[in-house]
Order: sequence, then structure tokens, then C-alpha cells
Amino acid sequence: MKLIISIIAVIVIIIAILAYWLGAFVKLNIEEAAAGPYVLVYEEHVGPYSGIKAVQDGIYYRLLNEEQISTTKGFGIYYDNPKVVDKEKLRSIGGVILEEEYADRIPDLEKNFKLKRLGEGQVITTSIPFKNPLSVMVGIFKVYPAIERYVEEKGYDMGEMMEIYDVPNKKIIYLMPLK
Repeated sequence: MKLIISIIAVIVIIIAILAYWLGAFVKLNIEEAAAGPYVLVYEEHVGPYSGIKAVQDGIYYRLLNEEQISTTKGFGIYYDNPKVVDKEKLRSIGGVILEEEYADRIPDLEKNFKLKRLGEGQVITTSIPFKNPLSVMVGIFKVYPAIERYVEEKGYDMGEMMEIYDVPNKKIIYLMPLK
């Protein structure tokens, strides 16, 4: 019996350490701020949001291999609330944020890729550490409920959510345009 309790205690400690490392216990700083502008290279996706990673990777590798363009920030924009919309009908776009240094290549890129320009705008924003793909799960369970509470307290409407996977700065940035 002591062995089973010891094993359970070790498992709980390991899970707690992993959750801490992934940022599950960081204090969120939800604020209203300006964000953008961004040039997005993207593809549309309909279906479970978990499928957006493959879309992002596809765009990243196409740009890298076909255009010799290296990017450091991926993104997903999620239009529907998965609590309300059937997972097979969820709409999103995903891809990468084009770095400023490649702005002169936009006319050529538009021939083979979908591009979208997002101007500067006011958003509700916060961020968490980006350690690995499990960090995305932390965001789902920690960030989204916190932003929903903030939106409700302020009397705003919940809108689409943009997640930016900022690899160099090791964080996931969450942006929801103010409406």
C-alpha cells in the first residue's frame, strides 16, 4: 500500500512540475492594447481546430522550400466558438506572419499564396510561455476562460481569436479584436 501511495505521489509531483514549466500557473495580464500590422500567409481550414497545426506547417515549409523565406511566427485565427459550433464546421485560417524584411516579395507571393493584411487595431491580449505543443493545451484551459470572463465583465462581444506562436520569444500571444 505504501508503494502505491508513493508512486501516486511521484506522479502528482511530476505532473505539477510539468504544469508549472508549461506556464499553467503564470499570472495572466489581460489588457487592451494596439496590435499589428501583420501580413499573413495562410490557408483556410474547416474542421477541428487541432488540424490547424498541419496547415501552419504546410505554409511554413512551402515558403521555406519554394521561396527561401524563413519565418519565425506562426498563427491561427479561430472564428467559431467550439462550445457552440460542431467541430466539423469550425472555421479557421492558419499559416505564418511574414517578416518585414520580405515585404518587397509580397507581389510575387500573392501569385502562389493567400495573403491577408491586418492593420493595427485595438485588441484584448495576453500571453503565456510557449515551451512545446502542450503549451497550446494550457492556453485552451487557462487563457480562453480568462478572456471570456474579461469580455463578459467589460460588456464586449466575444469575437474571433488569433493566436501567434512567437518562436524566438518563446510565447503564445492571444489577440481578440475589440468590437
